[in-house]
Amino acid sequence: LRSPGAPFAETAAALAHAAEHFIVQRETRNGWATSVIAGYPWFSDWGRDTMISLPGLLLCTGQHARAADALRGFASLLADGLIPNCFDNGSGHAEYNTVDASLWFIQAACNLHDATGTLDPALRTACHSIIKAYQAGTSFNIRMDPDDGLIIAGDLSTQLTWMDARRDGIVFTPRHGKPVEINALWHSGLVRFASILNADNPTEAAALRALAEKAADSFRIDFWNAGHRCLFDCLTPDGEGEDVSWIPDASIRPNQLFAVSLPHSPLTLDQQRAVVASAKQHLLTPVGLRTLSPTSPAYRPRFEGDLFSRDGAYHNGTVWPWLIGPYVEALLRANAFSAAARAEALEALKPLLDEFAGTGPTTQSIASIAEVYDAEGTPERPRSAEGCPMQAWSVAEVLRALTLIHTGHA
Repeated sequence: LRSPGAPFAETAAALAHAAEHFIVQRETRNGWATSVIAGYPWFSDWGRDTMISLPGLLLCTGQHARAADALRGFASLLADGLIPNCFDNGSGHAEYNTVDASLWFIQAACNLHDATGTLDPALRTACHSIIKAYQAGTSFNIRMDPDDGLIIAGDLSTQLTWMDARRDGIVFTPRHGKPVEINALWHSGLVRFASILNADNPTEAAALRALAEKAADSFRIDFWNAGHRCLFDCLTPDGEGEDVSWIPDASIRPNQLFAVSLPHSPLTLDQQRAVVASAKQHLLTPVGLRTLSPTSPAYRPRFEGDLFSRDGAYHNGTVWPWLIGPYVEALLRANAFSAAARAEALEALKPLLDEFAGTGPTTQSIASIAEVYDAEGTPERPRSAEGCPMQAWSVAEVLRALTLIHTGHA
């Protein structure tokens, strides 16, 4: 990439070239299949990262066959409605401790359908199995609350969402109960998969749409933080059985953006715009979004120190470049992809394009984008790129965001 002001085609081609480095092959029950290395040099391929990265790495680059191959590979590893979170680096054994990988699988499958107009039977079956398992209940206390149609997951000892840092028995961002992005994914997935089913099975499609409407009605009320005009991050259970009540976590985090960025938001347009405004005010930085507002007592401005300190900061302020993708899409969707919104989105994205081009102030990667950055920096002590110097979803979401801005539609 010769300059940060390069034309779209040149910039996109350079990002696509960088994306190719993350595409690998993994042995599955059905033979070798496409997968995605989460980051170099420390990570293997992860289910969550593969599903989130797939639209940017493979669909934006027109590699539909490889995208379908990746989805079929992970579908072959489906167990009780769960897609593997990651794989043991020694044995290759699949680990299933995630609530969101399966829901991201549905989104990726629907994105593939949107791009090609078709979805093969194996992927339809996998999506159907995930929805049924989440309705009925599966491992790690993942289940649908029949009272409101929302998804519950985990307990005090688990870390099932992407904010999964844990060390020495300490879960640094306990989000058990009803996390906001999990239920945004659930609602969007139900609506999108119902649309795919509609031609062949209108009865089941109608049932899924009715369930989605029930979840949306609950979401719109239960997650809305009227005082701060944004969304609660998680609803945490207090008590058990019929006596349970749900305590809202008012931490301002980027997870709320998925209720706007995903197709079929459960929110009103006014709520959507308020969520984007909250993220812009509290979380947006030149290199991505903070994981926690600086107004929170738990906020950590720097990703530094020993492993325990770094894990404590990992999702408590530290900036993640991949979150620019949902921020850009939320901004565009909440403003009907207007010219003004596209211009604003491009301004938010440009510093990361500079980082990729090697002209940014904190560049530490060569034609790639790092995993995380410090939440804050000063002229005397600039923010630093940290974690993996090459991260799949950082590259993928920057490419996807750039494509959304350029095309003017999702």
